[in-house]
Amino acid sequence: MVKARVLADLIDQTPLTKSMQMTLASLHLEGIKLSPESIADLQLVEAGKLSKKEAVARILARVQK
Repeated sequence: MVKARVLADLIDQTPLTKSMQMTLASLHLEGIKLSPESIADLQLVEAGKLSKKEAVARILARVQK
């Protein structure tokens, strides 16, 4: 759990782009709350370091555990 907390702290310190804020707000309206790890995956997609397909696979793998 310590690893997740460190990751959450890093995410909290990283400013979200307007696009990311809108995406998270839209998901929130749908009743979906992403984990800190999933938010980090989306940030990697925005930064061009992870493909959308890879991010979806990671998020689904976490949900299915």
